[in-house]
Amino acid sequence: IWDLVQETFLKVNNTNCASNKFQLIYHFFLWNLLAELGYKIDFYNCVSCKDKLAPQNLAFDAKEGGIIDQKCCQGSFADSKISPEVVKILRIITDRDWQTIEKLKIEKSYEDCLNVVSENYFLCHKKEEFSMLS
Repeated sequence: IWDLVQETFLKVNNTNCASNKFQLIYHFFLWNLLAELGYKIDFYNCVSCKDKLAPQNLAFDAKEGGIIDQKCCQGSFADSKISPEVVKILRIITDRDWQTIEKLKIEKSYEDCLNVVSENYFLCHKKEEFSMLS
């Protein structure tokens, strides 16, 4: 975890003031911290059937801890729809590929989706941790 904190602060210190880059650094830190804490998501396979994800009609399910493909959604989406582009962004973030992260130009709609998915996943596990303490 210390290496992740150090790596993140180095990037914050060396990043120009573009707010979208700071947003990416935030997501980098959040998703990699969650992975270090044992909440890593498989962004390549459906969390339900384990089939390889096809780039179409995907959903994110925070409780199940991953992406659900169209076949397993059975017509209704879990927490929220997630675009294949956001799944790709999350793959790059969790692979800790800084060279690619720095080059990303993310559309507003993808940024919004990334924010919703990140918040849902964090809050789901935060709630889960607190209920285990009571």
